Amino acid sequence: MRLQRADRRRLAFASALTVFALPAVWLANRDNAPARPNVAAVGLAADHSARGHRRAGNGGPTTSADPMGVPDPLFLDEEPAAPAPEHVSVAVGSDDAVVATPMATYSRSVADGDTCPFNGVAAGTTVTVVNPDNGRSLECVTVSSDGDELVLHPDRFILIADLMTAPIPVELHIG
Repeated sequence: MRLQRADRRRLAFASALTVFALPAVWLANRDNAPARPNVAAVGLAADHSARGHRRAGNGGPTTSADPMGVPDPLFLDEEPAAPAPEHVSVAVGSDDAVVATPMATYSRSVADGDTCPFNGVAAGTTVTVVNPDNGRSLECVTVSSDGDELVLHPDRFILIADLMTAPIPVELHIG
């Protein structure tokens, strides 16, 4: 790689700046320099040392000050958090009987409505289709079908799962 004339000037300037800046920073932060504010001293009273502590033998205290302090707890909405409920009710299982666990898919050829073609249950039976992965459910009336998959209209399928996940395992409940 060959440097252009302008690149060499920039490199020389950056080198000179570094050569002068580093000793200046070192001199400004010497131990025997008078105490003056720096980033670590923000928020401290004026009588504290900028370094946060003094060594024994200087005549000063040997304890260190925490420049950040210990803040009081804050809430974003200025209201305390709601207490945890004493008793939580959890529903386990259901009274419905699982009659089948087919795979469910969707098709635009299915009539838009409450019908769902499925071969495993008698035609005309009202079933609850439950997605066990997320607990969402819907009801439909079965009609006779050639396949062993439960087929729903896309507008109904989206109520229990994302269209991209089809086919999905479902549970059919009657009750």
